[in-house]
Amino acid sequence: MVSGRIGDTVRGPEYAGCVGRAGAISAFGVIAFVTRLGTHLGKKRALHVAIGVPMLGHAMKCVCYDPELPWLPAAG
Repeated sequence: MVSGRIGDTVRGPEYAGCVGRAGAISAFGVIAFVTRLGTHLGKKRALHVAIGVPMLGHAMKCVCYDPELPWLPAAG
């Protein structure tokens, strides 16, 4: 054991599979959403929105993250 942490070796891969599946489904959803947004707002403006929203979320995470409450962003 390299990291010194003990984990559930049965549930760990199950959770990893669920996270991968959720990521793939959400990626297809985002592609469809940005495509539809591009038809309504135009390609350039849709690209600005598609890039700006994650940048804003990352900036908020950098400012609002509290090491004492590491699960708070996941609960919101």
